[in-house]
Formats: sequence, C-alpha cells, structure tokens
Amino acid sequence: MVAGHLQEKNDFYYIVLSYKDAAGKRKTKWEATGLSVKRNKKKAEALLLERRRNFMVPTAPAEIRLDDDILFSDFMLKWLEVAKSTIRRFLRESHQTVIFTLPERLTNSISCTSNSPKNCVLSLVSFTVSA
Repeated sequence: MVAGHLQEKNDFYYIVLSYKDAAGKRKTKWEATGLSVKRNKKKAEALLLERRRNFMVPTAPAEIRLDDDILFSDFMLKWLEVAKSTIRRFLRESHQTVIFTLPERLTNSISCTSNSPKNCVLSLVSFTVSA
C-alpha cells in the first residue's frame, strides 16, 4: 500500500499519494475528492483508504514490437498489455471485451503496420465502412 494523506485546499479535500516510480524517484499524486471540508472528514478518510489500497504505481510504457504484418486483434492485445498501468481497470476490461468479441473474419483480415493504436483503429473503421 502506498503512503497517502488528506490535504485541504480551497475548502475541499484532496488525496495526496506518495510513491516511488520505477526509477526509484519519489513522486506525489494529487487527486480531487470533490468533498467539501465541512462535515465530510470521515467520507474523505474512507476515500483515502480505498485509493491507497487500489493505487497501482505507474510503470514506464514498454515498446510494442511489431512484426511485418500483425493482425489488428494481436496488436490491440499487445497494446493493452503495455498500456494497462495507465488505463483504469474498468476501461481496460471493457477494451479487452471488445477485442475478444470482434468477429474473427474482421480482425483476421486487417493488418496493422503502425505503432499507434489510433491508426490501427482508423484502419478498422475504414475497413468496416467499406465492407
């Protein structure tokens, strides 16, 4: 569990988390709770404890190595693995569901030669529009 405390700023509570990154440097992250200081201390402390328990230390994104001709679904799975530390769990699970439920004929007929998921998604969109 990372270290953290509550901070009052402009009559609102903020969560301040302290952790060491992959390089060993001390980092702090501020998150707004949206709770005003008046009559919300217990709620803010509960949010702090929950956030400390669920906080994952961000890692440096790894390089996605591409083959000459990689399938769109395979690229998205590799990208998801690399980006999982920067994407919230719910969104990551949603992306994973979409990737696994794409029809096989669609994902197997699109190749991706770009390092950017945005460009691969654009190729997917243009493929589905033309199909």
